[in-house]
Amino acid sequence: MRAIIVFYICLLAIFTAGCKKGRPVDENQESQFTFSVKKNGIDWKTKSATAYYNKTDNSYYVTGFGENGEHLQFMFKKEPLATGKLEEFNMAVSVTACPICSSLSASYTLDKSKTNKFEIIGFDNLQNLIAARFNVHLKRERIYEDEEFTEELSSYEGLFSIRHEDSGL
Repeated sequence: MRAIIVFYICLLAIFTAGCKKGRPVDENQESQFTFSVKKNGIDWKTKSATAYYNKTDNSYYVTGFGENGEHLQFMFKKEPLATGKLEEFNMAVSVTACPICSSLSASYTLDKSKTNKFEIIGFDNLQNLIAARFNVHLKRERIYEDEEFTEELSSYEGLFSIRHEDSGL
């Protein structure tokens, strides 16, 4: 618990420092991210993450890539200069059949019968950083009609802080 509080204080310091006027953007800086997630109460290991902001439709696309072939994908719209809980967002998980495969072995979507939360906790428009915390419940979807299927439910909770790239017009 203490580590989470320290982490939030560090995030606040980073985003507060990013609000100063005249701060130059370092275009050569590597994409940095923090992706701290628990799946069903167990740490979810993150290999890498990407984020894109589509200027055309004001949407963010954030993906965390896990060591187990799972990809956590968040899609949301953010109003300029606003933080707080988002009423509308989408989150899905896809699991690849193998590390170099493009086929899926499982797919999960939001379980609308449960309470799902997604909150923007900070952003820095000058450095293209966005941070959010979430607590979501997902259910396994049938991928193929002829597959043996057992409904599974999973919960994911955590937070991310990531530098996004701009795309669109």
